[in-house]
Amino acid sequence: MLAAAEYSNMTKAEQEAYNRRLKIQRDNYAADKYARETAIAEGLAEGLAKGEAAKARAIAKGLIEEGISIEVIQRVTGLSVEEVEALK
Repeated sequence: MLAAAEYSNMTKAEQEAYNRRLKIQRDNYAADKYARETAIAEGLAEGLAKGEAAKARAIAKGLIEEGISIEVIQRVTGLSVEEVEALK
């Protein structure tokens, strides 16, 4: 950014060009920041979902080892019957 004295010494056309460049820089910064924040939020949500699914499968495996019925395991973990069957 320019100092106020430098800006005031510019012609009107130079000030307008400077303001356009500054706006483009700020817009690009805001777009990049938004993209990073969105990507982080999406990655976090995806990671949490994968972690929850892994936890449900781990619980289901433990319940299978304890001899609990597939229907109960499915109801408790939220996994489908097919997912529970695949863990056997």
